[in-house]
Amino acid sequence: MYTNSNLAKKMNYQTSIAASVLLQCKTVVEKEDFVSTGILTYAEGDVIEVEIAEYKLFDLGKPVKLTVYSKAGIYVFHTMVVAKDRGAIMVLNPPDNRKKFKEQRETTRVQVDCKGILLRDHASKDNPDNEPIALSLKNISLSGMGLAVYAYEPIPVGSQMSVRVDIGFPLTCRVEIIRCEFIGQGHYYGVRMLSLTSEQTSAIRAFIVKTQTVTYFSKKKDDASKAAEE
Repeated sequence: MYTNSNLAKKMNYQTSIAASVLLQCKTVVEKEDFVSTGILTYAEGDVIEVEIAEYKLFDLGKPVKLTVYSKAGIYVFHTMVVAKDRGAIMVLNPPDNRKKFKEQRETTRVQVDCKGILLRDHASKDNPDNEPIALSLKNISLSGMGLAVYAYEPIPVGSQMSVRVDIGFPLTCRVEIIRCEFIGQGHYYGVRMLSLTSEQTSAIRAFIVKTQTVTYFSKKKDDASKAAEE
């Protein structure tokens, strides 16, 4: 027997489709007093790219309306321009729009390489003075992080502690270890972030969007250079 909540989840699962259905689809981009047509070429996580000849006419931070004509139907949503490159604009993929499509992760995870420290609540045999433990932040999403810690005994899954990292701004939060793997001279930890403030959540979301956008445009440029050399 399904409750209303379970039924809604079941219906959503049955009707949701892969975001790839939007790729290479005609897309109308509309702002105040101007409309242009392009092709949607990227849709992953928090961002969408539309290749469009009049990209220079769309200003960063300004609202736009997108109408995507796909084989699965017409999708209309309001969003904002967050980046633009030669021949293309990048816009936010609103949460309500993301819910319509199946994704491997509920939250976007980006790869990074940042330094930080881990602060345990108590001392251990290999750290009797409970000194801060150096770590390397490998990835981050709105819900968790991937941390590499070297030269220490494994920390048990379920342990909670504080983490401080610098991702363009200082971030300090409580985390819980949900996964531990041995990696050479140390361990990789998958951690869940606990009790983030609204300000921290907004800052992390902005960092993820920026990182995802920069990474995508950089890869696109590299791919174009390699293609030109062939």
